[in-house]
Amino acid sequence: MSSITASYTSASENKSFEHAITTDKGTMYDLTESIKLIQTDINQYLTSRMAANNENMDTSKEEAEAEGEEDEEEDEEEDQRPDTNNNNNNNKKQKTSK
Repeated sequence: MSSITASYTSASENKSFEHAITTDKGTMYDLTESIKLIQTDINQYLTSRMAANNENMDTSKEEAEAEGEEDEEEDEEEDQRPDTNNNNNNNKKQKTSK
């Protein structure tokens, strides 16, 4: 009995797919059906990988946005604090200009 195989290779993973070619209705029909089955398996696998990657990206994006918001809040707090060094410099300038 023959089979049809396909392989997926990425930087982090190797995956193989295989379907047997049955000879129930004729060679060409059986080959076509096996190809459709393996195509379905590959599509389902890749769809699940994409969904997992999107979830990871969404989580990373949310974390980055949260960090950005925290940085903005810290910057706003710094802007609202009086700058004592700057006030001292202004007082010195005023004294020397008299």
